[in-house]
Amino acid sequence: KPIQNRVLIMDSREVLPELYPEIQPYDTGFLKVSDLHTIYYEQSGSASGNPVIYLHGGPGGLTSGYDRRYFDPQSYRIIIMDQRGCGKSVPLAELKENTTWTLVEDMESLRKHLGIEKWVVFGGSWGSALSLTYAEEYPDRVKALILRGLFTLRRKELTWFLQEGASILFPDLFKDFIEPIPEAERGDLLSAYHRRLTGDDEEAKLRCARVWSKWLLSPTSLIFDDDIIAYAEDDHYIVAQFLVNGGWFKNPNHILDNVQKIRHIPGVIVQGRHDVVCRFRTAWDLHKKWPEAEFHTVPDSERSAREKSISGRLVAATDKFRALPFTSIIFTPLRSFLAINFYTSVVFQGMQLLFCDVYTSTNEETDSIQYHFPVATNRYYKTDQHGDPGGFTSGYDRRYFDPQSYRFILMDQRGCGKSVPLAELKENTTWTLIKDIESLRKHLGIEKWFLFGGSWGVILSLTYAEEYPDRVKVLILRRVFTFRRKELTWVFQEGASIFFPDLFEDFVEPIPKVERGDLLNAYYRRLTGDDEEIRSSYDFCVTLQSTTNKVKLRCARAWSKWLLSISSLLADDKVIGFTEDDSFSTVYARITSHFSINDGWFKNPNHILDNLEKIRHIPCVIVWPEAELHIIPNAGHGAREQGIKEKLIAANKFRNL
Repeated sequence: KPIQNRVLIMDSREVLPELYPEIQPYDTGFLKVSDLHTIYYEQSGSASGNPVIYLHGGPGGLTSGYDRRYFDPQSYRIIIMDQRGCGKSVPLAELKENTTWTLVEDMESLRKHLGIEKWVVFGGSWGSALSLTYAEEYPDRVKALILRGLFTLRRKELTWFLQEGASILFPDLFKDFIEPIPEAERGDLLSAYHRRLTGDDEEAKLRCARVWSKWLLSPTSLIFDDDIIAYAEDDHYIVAQFLVNGGWFKNPNHILDNVQKIRHIPGVIVQGRHDVVCRFRTAWDLHKKWPEAEFHTVPDSERSAREKSISGRLVAATDKFRALPFTSIIFTPLRSFLAINFYTSVVFQGMQLLFCDVYTSTNEETDSIQYHFPVATNRYYKTDQHGDPGGFTSGYDRRYFDPQSYRFILMDQRGCGKSVPLAELKENTTWTLIKDIESLRKHLGIEKWFLFGGSWGVILSLTYAEEYPDRVKVLILRRVFTFRRKELTWVFQEGASIFFPDLFEDFVEPIPKVERGDLLNAYYRRLTGDDEEIRSSYDFCVTLQSTTNKVKLRCARAWSKWLLSISSLLADDKVIGFTEDDSFSTVYARITSHFSINDGWFKNPNHILDNLEKIRHIPCVIVWPEAELHIIPNAGHGAREQGIKEKLIAANKFRNL
């Protein structure tokens, strides 16, 4: 449970961990992030460790070997990057195409380049602003935040340090700072410096760069650090345009106003009480917006990460997060439509099975979601989507997953199974189901999951993955179906009828010969007739049976029997027996025909296949060239057929991801 308002004031006598020994990188490289900019990065520590990215301060700072020492090299894969125009990145001191937003995208490009799913983000001063902005843009890519010396680029923060505030505490240093600027321009020192730092007078530019940098670096510790101040002699240290442009945030409170997006992320804030550059108030404002994060007040320090009280607290934070799981995996249930019934297995090793029912509303007036929590698992999450619009989940569906490794979630889609209202077609589309899956993921607090689906469940799995590729760890798909018209024609008009002519006769029998040229439309008209009259009842099926509309029930049974009978090489009498249940047949037939007649609500009939490029990086069994394709010669469509069942269980190989 998140710790609310956890404020820790450190005792200066507290024993804190020491910095780790110096190490060398095992990999260095350059990543071209635009036609103009190429950034330098390096990796050190353990190549198989928990990824963490270190963001230097500034803007205009640089990295050094010292920065690797905050992390346990046996546990972390340490990534350090020089931001645009800084350090070893080229071109040096370049301001063009150099904004907060381009740096955020550089981080994301580097993450993808290094093949990292999620990482810990570590930053101080300007690095804290960049860390927060990145996390708010890509919250699903951040496992934890470790922040020091909070800075959010608000005008009052800049005025404090560059105009009046810090000058009261360091008047001697401030005198040197204002010296290059004529008195007439000292009412806005930031703009005055920016004009000179971006002007054509090279001599004035270099002089102002050194003075600016010295002022910025001098009051970083209670005891001045000459090594840090020496950086001011580097002519190319500064990138002042970030400050004069307010970080390119349209809203000056952008970072604090968007904290809600990251409150679920574990966080540690370390703030020196006497920080003159990055005011304590800024950290406090963040703490009030983000009470779940640990907030450490360091009473005997200013802002430098090299001050022992701060560095020790930072090392303690990295030690705490080094045990975070490298990835979380989630499987999205793709079962029935009208309502959503989730069987969520939550397994805790060494404990007895625990069952509890939980209900949550997706629509206060019409829809409700039901899910249960039997078993407990580790940190791998699977969502199982049942086949065919109108299907439902069962206990059998849990048997494809190793219960010691997976937390598997089963969901009855809208109008199906235990979801309510049963058999309802209103507000029931592929896109509403996609939103339901995403709502469930958020409700269950899951970052990423596996998707496991067959038949219609494949469509829902693929569509969800294409809409939310960063939420999908793996896809396991059986009997691929994409709702193209030629696929529907094969099943309902001609194609399957060649193999099952006897069963097809029973399927067409309820429809007059004159309408058999378009069986899908003919069935849909009968299955959805009088909906408004029936909708006033909570239970469609009970109302249907009490009406004189026996045609609807007859068509529901015939439709359901046809689809279920052709699903296996050897007919499964138990499955076909479901069609004798009027409630099941009504739900199944109404919803499958509803989705089929509307082509899944895809504007482009090739929508799923045309969007596969978005998900080809996702590990998968079946479908695209990179995925494993298993052809089962002795099986039809049923997930319970031995050959198919064996391959699905074999896909448990992903449990070790």
